[in-house]
Amino acid sequence: PTPFIGIFFPIFFGIILGDAGYGLVLVLLTLYLRKRFRKNKAVHDGAMILFIASLYSIVFGVLFGEFFGDLPERYFHLQPLLVERRTAIVPMLLFSLAIGVAHIIFGLLLGAINAFQRHIKREGMFKVLSIVIIFCIMTILASLTGTIPLVFTRPVVLIILFLTPLLFFAGGVLAPLEFLKSIGNIISYVRITAIGMTSVLLAYTANELGGLTGDIVTGVIIAGLIHILNIVLGVFSPTIHSLRLHYVEFFSKFIEHGGKKFEPLSK
Repeated sequence: PTPFIGIFFPIFFGIILGDAGYGLVLVLLTLYLRKRFRKNKAVHDGAMILFIASLYSIVFGVLFGEFFGDLPERYFHLQPLLVERRTAIVPMLLFSLAIGVAHIIFGLLLGAINAFQRHIKREGMFKVLSIVIIFCIMTILASLTGTIPLVFTRPVVLIILFLTPLLFFAGGVLAPLEFLKSIGNIISYVRITAIGMTSVLLAYTANELGGLTGDIVTGVIIAGLIHILNIVLGVFSPTIHSLRLHYVEFFSKFIEHGGKKFEPLSK
């Protein structure tokens, strides 16, 4: 699973933190840690991971128009290139759900490949059917919101009704629960927006309180302290929740526990 963490973890981290100023601070911090603890492998490797994740924070911070919160808009009237997270709550929720759909479907696809390779055809068939039904549900939701024509709804519903008995056949009595678990896993990706929103609002609050002091020095100190707190939270919260999305939601779709410990070149 390590390569998949390497691909998706920094992206999730960057979306959640999503502030170019915070990302820049963390990049400088990681460069210092790598130089200062060059002989400490654990710190050196951890700093490297944070360095890569922070680069994604800078990228998404540019897209979201965030540099220590809303400073670009507040002082330079610059607008976000993509979306302003503080006000675009519904689009960000839909964006998180889209990430969840893609990530879970990828996990189910890997699970299907593993099952067919181990000659467990019913398990592989269940995962393939789950992928198809999830696509059908997404199509229905898209048609109800006007994204695609409503005429697609009826045939898609008929496809779901046709595939449901096959889902029971492949997955057994617990097939509905397993499928609902996948839907719940997808909804769990909303945390990407929820945790990111708290960071945005805390940065905005820092700038507001700093501006209300009426004194530049006092305002910078107050805003700076809150931003430091936000950066600390911005390291731990995205890390914990991004890893949770991997180990709980994603890995459960294709990893089989057990087996023999791999010991190369051992007798």
